[in-house]
Amino acid sequence: MRSDIYMKNLIIVSKSRNGGAGRAAFRWSQALNDIGIANVFYDESTGVTEIGNIQSRVYKIVKFINRICLVVTRLSGHTPFGPFTFDLIPTFHERKLSSLSRRNESILNLHWINNGFLSRKWMSRIQSTYPTIWTMHDTWLLNGVVHYEIDSEKLKLRQTWLYRYWARWDSRSKMKIISGASGFISPTNWIAKLLVNQGVDPSKIRVIPNIIPLELFYPIPNRRDCKEFFGLSNSRIVVGFVSGSDLSDRRKGLDIFIDAYRMLTKKEKDSIQIVILGPSKDWSQISEDFDYKTLVQISNDLTMNEFYNSLDLLVVPSRADNLPQTATEAQSSGCPVIISNVGGCPETISENQSGRLFEPTPLSLTSILRKTIHDPEWLLAARKKSFEYSRLAWNPEALAKQYKVAIRELSDNFYSNCN
Repeated sequence: MRSDIYMKNLIIVSKSRNGGAGRAAFRWSQALNDIGIANVFYDESTGVTEIGNIQSRVYKIVKFINRICLVVTRLSGHTPFGPFTFDLIPTFHERKLSSLSRRNESILNLHWINNGFLSRKWMSRIQSTYPTIWTMHDTWLLNGVVHYEIDSEKLKLRQTWLYRYWARWDSRSKMKIISGASGFISPTNWIAKLLVNQGVDPSKIRVIPNIIPLELFYPIPNRRDCKEFFGLSNSRIVVGFVSGSDLSDRRKGLDIFIDAYRMLTKKEKDSIQIVILGPSKDWSQISEDFDYKTLVQISNDLTMNEFYNSLDLLVVPSRADNLPQTATEAQSSGCPVIISNVGGCPETISENQSGRLFEPTPLSLTSILRKTIHDPEWLLAARKKSFEYSRLAWNPEALAKQYKVAIRELSDNFYSNCN
């Protein structure tokens, strides 16, 4: 098979290696390397390491201009040189990736392609030249303008006729990319079904969940030390909430958690300690009657593992999500999860074993939270089940082999169509 020859020239492309989707992309690159599939991981930092000081400064200025033009560039999909140049100036990253692909006759695996990185016109063009496979970390490719569609009181613009027009135009623009892709790797059955609903041939879709580096996320026997390190209680049930984006982001559902907490009795509130990990521009937005402890953002996986081990329970009240890595990482560390039953979230747990589901409403979360904190035997058993489930569900070696087969099969579809 021709793809077997080019598997050694695999380029994994992501805007960055940080954040949930970026970490997932980088972990795939490492896992494939571990089973002998050499690859180039290309992100924004990779692209600028080889240029000089002057070019680097120009690049930063261009990025700044692009930030100013963010609204327009989101709608046009032409970045990072602002709305007035469009495709007259090929972007730096497009030139670099085109050169890499041309030199190596590569297979491209596109992961998280964010603003200021690649234009849609380039994506459509490169897909017609080289096998290009999308790993779907969210629904951006399936939506108009946004990464996830949720109701938001703050985004009144979404109710206007102008926004709806732009969203329809944006969806049509993305459909050209979808139709030209060699295939899709979906971390959840949820996104796989959405792709089929968009008219994608099921034979072009593979469902493979994101991996977790099990050597980094594991249960620590002496959890008391972890609790003491983060200044958490040893006598109360420690309940965590984690967000990589600003805590005011309605999609993450912190407001649902706060309203659910208010419905607990005083005795129930006294039996738990809530700890929040995530950035916020304005902590005063969080209600004063919500008793919680905050921690600064953690960027180190080993420290993050210690944090998960300090928790007795993780709450993930997302209004929309795919396969949230906070939930999968926590279970790998032996921390059970209660999570909303939207999108791909149900696929992150073994229901009633390693976690529990609830509707993304305060009433539903209160009911599940109350049921859980009154059941210490379940919490103890769920710690063991979480660890066992993670070893089966997100094993890097086993899933990397599936990933390798998927890339080979989907790439062969491209070459057979060329012939």
